[in-house]
Amino acid sequence: MIPNKPHIFNALLLIFMLLSLNIFAQTQETLAVGQVLNATDKSSVPDANIYFKNTGKGTKSNDEGYFMIRTTGDETTLVFSAVGYRTKEIRLKKGQSTGMQVELKEQNVELYEVMVVPGANPALPLMRKVREARELNDYSKITSGTFAEQNLVYLGNISRNSLKRKIFSQLAEGAIEKADSSLVMPLFMSEKKMQRQRNVVSVISENYFSSKPENERLLLGLTNQQSAEINFYRNSLTLFNQSFVSPLASSGNAYYNFYLSDSIINGDKKEYQINFRTKNPKNLAFNGTMKIDSASLALTYIDATLPAGANLNYLHQLHIQQKFQPKAGFFVPESEQFSSNITYEMLADSLHPKPELFIYKKTITENINISEPANENFAGSNLSAVEIDNSMAQLGNTSVVRFAKWLADVIITGYVPVGKVDIGKVQHIARLTEVEGLRLTLPFRTNETFSKNIGFSGYAGYGFKNNIPKYSAGFHYKLPTENRLIFNAYYTDDYRRVDYDYNDFLYRENPLLSGDEDIAITIFGFRTAQKLNERKEFSTSLTYDWNKNIESTLFYRHHRLSDSEAMPFVQNATALSHITQQSVVLQSRFSFDERVYDDHFQRIYVPNEKPVIYTILEAGKFNAGTKQGNYMKINASLKQQIRFTAGQWNYMFEAGKIFGEVPYSLLEIPMGNGAFPYRRNLFNTLRDMEYAFDQYAGMHNELIINGVVMNHIPLIKHLNLRELLTFKVLYGSRNNTHNNIMDIPANIYKLNQPHMEVGVGFSNILRLFTLQSVWRLTNLDHPGAERWSIRGSIRAGF
Repeated sequence: MIPNKPHIFNALLLIFMLLSLNIFAQTQETLAVGQVLNATDKSSVPDANIYFKNTGKGTKSNDEGYFMIRTTGDETTLVFSAVGYRTKEIRLKKGQSTGMQVELKEQNVELYEVMVVPGANPALPLMRKVREARELNDYSKITSGTFAEQNLVYLGNISRNSLKRKIFSQLAEGAIEKADSSLVMPLFMSEKKMQRQRNVVSVISENYFSSKPENERLLLGLTNQQSAEINFYRNSLTLFNQSFVSPLASSGNAYYNFYLSDSIINGDKKEYQINFRTKNPKNLAFNGTMKIDSASLALTYIDATLPAGANLNYLHQLHIQQKFQPKAGFFVPESEQFSSNITYEMLADSLHPKPELFIYKKTITENINISEPANENFAGSNLSAVEIDNSMAQLGNTSVVRFAKWLADVIITGYVPVGKVDIGKVQHIARLTEVEGLRLTLPFRTNETFSKNIGFSGYAGYGFKNNIPKYSAGFHYKLPTENRLIFNAYYTDDYRRVDYDYNDFLYRENPLLSGDEDIAITIFGFRTAQKLNERKEFSTSLTYDWNKNIESTLFYRHHRLSDSEAMPFVQNATALSHITQQSVVLQSRFSFDERVYDDHFQRIYVPNEKPVIYTILEAGKFNAGTKQGNYMKINASLKQQIRFTAGQWNYMFEAGKIFGEVPYSLLEIPMGNGAFPYRRNLFNTLRDMEYAFDQYAGMHNELIINGVVMNHIPLIKHLNLRELLTFKVLYGSRNNTHNNIMDIPANIYKLNQPHMEVGVGFSNILRLFTLQSVWRLTNLDHPGAERWSIRGSIRAGF
């Protein structure tokens, strides 16, 4: 939907009136039909006063700024006025009908209650005081209570103003097959009742109607896991995995113009009304209105809309409205409404050539008894839960809804649903290697429709160069316990990259990462993978949730690694055909109030702004020719996304140590990247197997800025580019005694000084790509060291 475009009723009304021009002229009726807009950002101005000058004949604009006014008298001057805007007059021709678009300019209103310095903006000192009182007024730190949340996700062209009228009439009539461009189709509906105790939120009851609880991942997939609380007292709001600048932010004056527009008496309290407008419509900052309590300087009301031209993909008409109520000396949330339209061309069909997802969320804070029965009707409609449930079940069988759910599964899990089997992960379907040539693979797993507690997985691959099939098989069982407890067993006979890390947790958290050679790194990276060796692996694991923040997995592994040109096994100048390794590994994950969704045996993490900690303890033994031994590894990792007003900082820190003498294949080998694609959490200027450590520490940093520079460059600003900066550092050491077990190749170096690399580039190129220039800063004398390179990647998002 194009912002400020009149809906069908208004368009038809305007056409009808203009076609009837001769009739109105005969009766000497003067008619004006049009829309009132903000001259700054072209947003609609609701409740504007429109009247004929020096008369009592007038009307008001509706929620979308539209109006119609007529007269049969001699009046020809039309006056437009609205709070916070300059009055405007337009002359009409008597007896004629006119269609118009009226733009009003904002103005400051100097109030008697506020001391005004000549030439100064009275809103600025008031906003300074509001910011100083943020900590005292931030309700999230003091409030507790019960609140109800309603979520709707619809496919179709719809605005928040016509939501209930259109949606509930369709549900009541079961309007599924109507060939109507205004048809909207429900993809997801839920109603939850939750309890807040300060920052901890727990679900008391929930109803998903026929959309089913597991279909909530549809909302996660198509909205990029939008799940954060909206709190304007914070410097930034996290929505759709992007940071939006709050008008109350410490740096708010750099992003907003403020206008003190009115002083309002509300009962026994006085409020100031302040209009705010973004200084640059490309910034992720809002336009809107807020009301401030004069005594406490707390928010009592805020209505914010994102400008149409903001540096954001697919999303428009993002609107937030919050109301607050006084309680125990504070202003606490009373209600919140959130809505947005997302354009998804991938869901197009004959009825929806440019489909949009309309997302609507309403939250009402209640002081109710938890045992009190909930209202049987949904969202204030006259439809019961049973009626909506039946309509949702019927509408859920349409082709568009089925495709939307299928697409969400692929985005979220990396698997393509096909009946009782899922194909994937999709990145494993093909790869290009030196030993296998072109390798095609059919990976699969059974899904929940096959069995709720039992699953099978695996793959079969064939290399067209060596003509050798490779395979893997897995068994999974979910035990009937109160806390999540899952048993897994795998056997694999395949080639892996020589520096493959069995304890790498990142590919488990990101469904589109594999940790091994795949279609993205080889075929899409325009390279042939060379450093592989053959492996036979057997492993079992037991995963248990201690509570909602802590989970642990206990692994037993038995691996046989074969000698290869890329990873030669030599012991005192004697070649070994293979080595074997057995280990027990305890891996624990610690998070803080992070949401998770379990898709059968796969866990999907919805990240927040709090850190995630991994600890790994491994004990094992090895057999390498005539040498045998025991070893122990300890490792800890910390990763976090930190959002700020201008963007976000992603970092990961890791450190570890190995005790005992081991073959070099068991040392810590930092993963390099010989491919064109940029990868966030590996070292992009290291070659494969350049270093091996028995103790190490490293850090990855990525800074994404929301177009602070690019948004101000003419023409370039319309590309919605975002600045990208990276810095990575690695340091480690290795004891020479590991050579007693196996000869370490000469091209695997010790590190004499920290490895450092830095990158500068852009993201959001064509909404899909990142491109950056990467420089290696240290250890440039190594053979094959890449001093500079261009790295690119695919990274879709809002």
